[in-house]
Amino acid sequence: YKALPGSVVFRTEAKFSAADNCGMNSIFTRSSARERKPKASVTSFQAIGGPSILDVREAATLRILLVDDCRLQQLLGSALLSHWGIQPQLASDGLEAVLMAGEQRFDLILMDIQMGVLDGVAASKRIRQNERRHGGDEVPIVAYTAEPLGASERAWADAGISAALGKPCQPAEMGECLKQWCGV
Repeated sequence: YKALPGSVVFRTEAKFSAADNCGMNSIFTRSSARERKPKASVTSFQAIGGPSILDVREAATLRILLVDDCRLQQLLGSALLSHWGIQPQLASDGLEAVLMAGEQRFDLILMDIQMGVLDGVAASKRIRQNERRHGGDEVPIVAYTAEPLGASERAWADAGISAALGKPCQPAEMGECLKQWCGV
């Protein structure tokens, strides 16, 4: 996947706190960015955002794998996807995601980056290795993370991550991601 020259990045700024298995009173923050061009050395990376209109009937048929070690984030991501009738399959860590991606074909993988057992970058590398080994098409992998989006673009792109979506995100941002990477 290649980022288009002059791509616009839309991000909102949001904070919330929650007490769950992510840690007591975890605060998830996402920075704001207005507009920037992708770095020339990061050819497979594109940030996601903006308004979207989706065909709900088509979206409901999508096979999406949501990978996150935080149960609260799994619930929030599932609730967000339910706007389009999508019931994602869930993986609790990167190793589970690699195994699931090897057993079945997904239309999109939403991958948290910071996880125990196997992090999202290492899991994405393994998924890409398995796809090359078995000659399959590359499934889009979107980093779905509370980590600042600009800091690790190169490493994410090198791992085969197609795009990034910050947590928390608005329905329009998730919709644009689905539209761009799944064609609905």
